[in-house]
Amino acid sequence: MSMNSFLEVVTYEVTAINDFAQLARRAEEVLRRKASGMQWWSHWESVKNPQLKAEVVAWATPAEAYEAARIMEEDPDLKFFTREILAIPHMSHYHAAVTPDDLREQMGNGLLELALFTSEQPAKTQQHQSTLHAAVQNEVGLYHHHSLTDDKRDAAFGDLVLWQSAEAHQSAGAHLTKQPDLAPYFGAIGKLEVFELFTLRYLSGARSQVPGERS
Repeated sequence: MSMNSFLEVVTYEVTAINDFAQLARRAEEVLRRKASGMQWWSHWESVKNPQLKAEVVAWATPAEAYEAARIMEEDPDLKFFTREILAIPHMSHYHAAVTPDDLREQMGNGLLELALFTSEQPAKTQQHQSTLHAAVQNEVGLYHHHSLTDDKRDAAFGDLVLWQSAEAHQSAGAHLTKQPDLAPYFGAIGKLEVFELFTLRYLSGARSQVPGERS
C-alpha cells in the first residue's frame, strides 16, 4: 500500500435531481467494472448550494486515474450520470501525504473543506505548507488536514480539511488568515479555484453509504 494518496478531485453542477447520490453510487459501480485501480469513491454536496457536488476518488496509480477519467467522459454506459452534469468548474488530480486507507477512514467524519488554488510563488507555497498544517492542528473543531499538490500543474495546490461543523470552519478561517507567520502562504495564492464546504452523501465501503440507507 502506498504511503501517499493519488486523488481525483472534481466539482460539478447538476440538474435538479433529488437522489443524485444514488446516481453517483451507480456510476461508481459501472466505473469499477470498466477501469482498474479505484481504491474508494466519495460523493459530496455543497452545504450552501445543493446543486454543486464534488467527487474525491482515490486511485492506485496516475495512469489508472487518467484512463478512468477518459472512460467516464466517453463511455455510453455512463451517460446516465454525465448527462445530468451542467458544468464542471474544477477537475484535477492531486497527491496527499496520507495512505488511501487512512484518508478513506477520515473522510467519513465531518464536513469537507476543499480549498484549491494556483500559486504566484510555488516555492513559497511549498515551503509554508507545513507551517499551515501545524497551525491548523490548534484550531477548535478540526478533524484532519492534508496539503495537496497537483499532479501536472507545478503551481497548483490545495488543502483538504475535515471539520466538525460549519462554525468551526468559519472560525478557523478568520483566525488563520490573521496569523503573521501564515501571511506568506496566503499571500502567494493567485487564483482560488475552489473554496467550498461539503457534506458527505456517499462513501464506497462505508457502513452507511447514503443517508437513510445501509450497505
